[in-house]
Amino acid sequence: MSPHAEVRMKAPYLLHRLDPTPLEALRPHFNALPSDRYVREGYRLRRLSRFARRGGRVCRTAPRPFVQSADTNPLFGDVERAFEELDEALLRSTALQEVVASFLDHGVEADQDVDVQVHMIRVRCTGDTPAHPAPEGVHRDGFDRIGILCVHVDNVSGGETRLFADPPRDPLLRHTLRPGELLIVDDRRLLHYTTPIEATERRAPGVRDMLILTASPP
Repeated sequence: MSPHAEVRMKAPYLLHRLDPTPLEALRPHFNALPSDRYVREGYRLRRLSRFARRGGRVCRTAPRPFVQSADTNPLFGDVERAFEELDEALLRSTALQEVVASFLDHGVEADQDVDVQVHMIRVRCTGDTPAHPAPEGVHRDGFDRIGILCVHVDNVSGGETRLFADPPRDPLLRHTLRPGELLIVDDRRLLHYTTPIEATERRAPGVRDMLILTASPP
């Protein structure tokens, strides 16, 4: 594939509902996430693994630092961020394979070779202190396609995902993702943002567990 090739998708975004079975298998793995040391406030936990689809086959690839440009991410731009990989049991699971396959089936044409990232993220909120799923504000991630999958939410209010044209004005979409919903976005055409979350019951912590998937040409 040429360096100027693009991952093709007809619509700028697509909302798809997954079968609940793989989500139930994913949920326990969020309890073993390490802290994201780049978010000093400590409310985010994270892992990252990389894959590649070549000739229709998806395989795991070697880990390397995660870098976004300063133009794409004004908060963490040009910073080499290193995250632990998804745990081995999850990497071998059919649940993760089904999620990646669904993202590729609905967001990328079948004949395209792509590099894929899977970010596993938990955002926690407690008491009266909100947490920020998108601390960088309205942004794009710097890939051709992104998928935002809600795996589990508990004791949380807020967390509305918004999509914008560029430059951003009124949102094209405002939607609070529920477990099982996968929002696939053309990252080249649209910007996105998720509003802060707060604990609904202040005496208990709130959690929002998400998988963020990306696809770009190799």
